[in-house]
Amino acid sequence: MHWTTHILTGACWGYALGSPPPAAAAGFFGHIALDAMPHNDPDEDWGYVLDSFIGASLLALFFRKRINGQAQRAMFWGAAGAGMPDVELLRNVIRKTEKHERIFPSHDGTIPHRETDFKSSMITEVALFALSLLAALVAGRRRHAMRST
Repeated sequence: MHWTTHILTGACWGYALGSPPPAAAAGFFGHIALDAMPHNDPDEDWGYVLDSFIGASLLALFFRKRINGQAQRAMFWGAAGAGMPDVELLRNVIRKTEKHERIFPSHDGTIPHRETDFKSSMITEVALFALSLLAALVAGRRRHAMRST
């Protein structure tokens, strides 16, 4: 699964939960669920570098927005929790790592995932993000309605 997808879905889950500690945990453990979905990982180093740059830029944006309130802080921590496990994969850019050298269960083969083609992977990742965004919007609307009454 692309790091950017983990960052975006983690941010949505964090915003939906509205509290930083559960958001970070949901992001971290949700990473396993997303990695279990059939997907296509980048074949070339430049794919990891580009994906990492986009994901890091989003994290920086969420960090900047985190000062505005509890839900925004939760958004950042959800994204950080979801993205953290993939940091170990960046070592592949410097030196190829084998599965037994990795720590996270969906990276070391303990929890396998099926490979799929790039197009199918993008459809799956966009759908997962859309569902996560919908959950965040519904939760945000409920919070706003509760504050208005």
